[in-house]
Amino acid sequence: MEDFKVSFPLYLDVERNLYRKFGLRRMLKASFNLAIFIYYADAVMAGRGDRMAYSGDDLTVMGGDFIVDSSGKLIFAHPSKEQYDRPYVAKLLEALRQYQSA
Repeated sequence: MEDFKVSFPLYLDVERNLYRKFGLRRMLKASFNLAIFIYYADAVMAGRGDRMAYSGDDLTVMGGDFIVDSSGKLIFAHPSKEQYDRPYVAKLLEALRQYQSA
């Protein structure tokens, strides 16, 4: 965890317990299709190949982005529909702003 160098707690879900509770799953079809190959080819051509999967990664695991407050309340959920389906940072920040103003 020290590799992340952040000033807030992170939850490392090695056993994928939260992964399952959030309804995330493995999807072969969403992981290996023409759109995915084009996306990663573009990333390599743009010099972003170092951000791609690491050796040993399960490429069929569908991720997501979630924000959970200190009491465990889920305040933002975005389960990915495809490997590259991620919310914009602005959307995450807006969710945090709305939460803080509530």
